[in-house]
Amino acid sequence: MKKERKSNELRSVSVAGHLFFSMAVCAFAFSTPALAETEQERHLLGHPAERRIIDSINLGVPESEEEHDFRALGAQRMDPGSDPEEHNWNVEKDYTEENEIALGEWGRRLLRRGAIEEKDRLPDNATYGGWMDFELAVDPEKQNYVTFKLWGSETAPGGLVLQVDGASAGPIWRGVNTGGSWGNAPVFPGRWVYRTMPLSYEVTKGNDRVRVRVQQNAHGIPPTLYNAYSHTDSYFVPPEDERQGEPFVWGPGRPKPEGFDLEEALEKNAMEHIENVMNRGTRARLTDLARIYTTEWSGYYRDENIIETAARILDGRARQFARDGHLGMRWIK
Repeated sequence: MKKERKSNELRSVSVAGHLFFSMAVCAFAFSTPALAETEQERHLLGHPAERRIIDSINLGVPESEEEHDFRALGAQRMDPGSDPEEHNWNVEKDYTEENEIALGEWGRRLLRRGAIEEKDRLPDNATYGGWMDFELAVDPEKQNYVTFKLWGSETAPGGLVLQVDGASAGPIWRGVNTGGSWGNAPVFPGRWVYRTMPLSYEVTKGNDRVRVRVQQNAHGIPPTLYNAYSHTDSYFVPPEDERQGEPFVWGPGRPKPEGFDLEEALEKNAMEHIENVMNRGTRARLTDLARIYTTEWSGYYRDENIIETAARILDGRARQFARDGHLGMRWIK
């Protein structure tokens, strides 16, 4: 009986070791930066003449919206000269001489579900609020993309999702409660942010126009949208005549403090982190253990104790799943 139990324990450690080694390889692969070759960069960026914008809509501009058969519910038209406080608009407006928001451009902001009358709310989703849809021209034979323009000085917690001809195309921007960071601080003050997404070839194939729908999602007002563009190049280049904010300029560098050794300081911080992880035992993260296990100078390179700790962590998660039917994550039931 003892021999069989010992065999099972060794098998458990061995299986965990193989799994853990795979995780270690993945952790190493994802933490290693890849440098693009010059030829690859040229292929990616293409020639400026090939970066063709097929169509675009200026949201909040009546003439442009009418041309694209614009429809909406709970989509505020945002005036760049208005007082942000009147609209609960968390955006800075001191980036132009005229003291206007977003370089003086109009936009559309979708309201959260609670701000829409109950009779107009979508019944099939508890987090969907305002929406807008419009038509964009596409190339019926090529891979198409859509790019949305947002103002980097805005702070907004809500999310935006995209649908094309009724088919889901994924999130344009994630809300704070779904992993996004737009609601914590401005992501690019004084500059435009361009979000490019591929359109399904099955949806655009044989069609010269598609209907694009933008839907508010998550609990909060999402960022304002200013433009939407359709194009066939995966790398979006804004039109030359489109007004841009001032690029960020680094200030003068500070001199190195006397007696400061950067390499020594980094090594000290790294070793403190390693010891902190190792002292956590089964409460440590597997990704941290994987990096320590595969780092030669960590002091625990290929240490069998790490394999045994990983096996105990995995066994504990397996017992938790057997007991509860999930691992404590809201999206796994």
